[in-house]
Amino acid sequence: MTDDLMSSAGDPATPLEELATLAFEHPETRAAIAGNPSTYEDLLAWLSDLDDPAVNQALAARWDRVRVPEAEIPIAAGAVAAPKTRPSEPGDVAPTPQVGVVARVRRFVATVPALLWLAGGIAVVVLIVSAGVGATIQATAQQRLREEQDAFNDRVTAAQDEADALAAPSPEDAEPTAVPEQQLQRTTTTVVVSDNDGFQQTMTITLGPVILGSNTSLMESQWSSVGGSGSNPCIDVNPGNDLSTNYVIDAEVAGFAFGTITIANDQPDFPPRDVTYIFSRNSSSAMGVGFSNGALCDGLGGFPFNPSFDDGASWGPVPIVIAIADVRTPAFPTGDPSAVSGGIKVNLGAATIPLALYEGN
Repeated sequence: MTDDLMSSAGDPATPLEELATLAFEHPETRAAIAGNPSTYEDLLAWLSDLDDPAVNQALAARWDRVRVPEAEIPIAAGAVAAPKTRPSEPGDVAPTPQVGVVARVRRFVATVPALLWLAGGIAVVVLIVSAGVGATIQATAQQRLREEQDAFNDRVTAAQDEADALAAPSPEDAEPTAVPEQQLQRTTTTVVVSDNDGFQQTMTITLGPVILGSNTSLMESQWSSVGGSGSNPCIDVNPGNDLSTNYVIDAEVAGFAFGTITIANDQPDFPPRDVTYIFSRNSSSAMGVGFSNGALCDGLGGFPFNPSFDDGASWGPVPIVIAIADVRTPAFPTGDPSAVSGGIKVNLGAATIPLALYEGN
């Protein structure tokens, strides 16, 4: 079985979606995939972020073997996934020239919505980036999220007002007034997941700007404002799934972004199918989720989760927090913009959630 996996990992004719699945589920194949001339750019970037010596050696050999400039083809905003299948003509899978493969992939994603087909029933992830029907689906999901979020925020505000009235702190004990929530604008990213049988889910992620961990009161209020209970689960977290067992994201110099995830079953007359969502960035980042049975936080080397549709119609909104190490430095006391560049990948590049520093840091 291992021989078959290694053979597929190094074969230029292996479909791109199969390469992505192999890279995530079978670490022993990553070096072979890094050397495969058909491996697409986003998967190469993900492999590079792992900082694996064998993978790094394969990547170095790859670039020594083929050093030609990429075709200057514009890429549609946010569209970073590979095409569903590779062309069947022999010339389209030949290992040289590498720039021909890259140019064809870039030309494809510049003109249509990005597609990533995952094997084993995980389904097809489609990022809506165009007008027409895609825009209508996105607008409907966003409207539904806004209505649910407004109702939820009203309940949180009422509960907070009651708690404040009972606490009644004296003026000298009162903490500084937090920045009003409406000043912290949140961005929205929408991803649609469907399969050949017509089952479809819409995932909507809202995420606020990156706040410095040293601003304790604002950080706590934002976790509460998105529906989080208790303390921020990513304070001084050890992202153990990145094999950095002694590494801790120090909250004092880290940055945190707060938001929500909502997933809607677009066919409520049918029970939703199981879908695994994978979020990734690098080993110096982590993601926390406030599940109903308790919050958890883990590294963004590859954070998978499966929603549970209790009512068959929707899941969420569920509070989330993104933790990023070393945002505040002596050179950048209000936050280093390069520390939050690149965003967060969904399903190995099918979508990208943008990150930005809070201007009030």
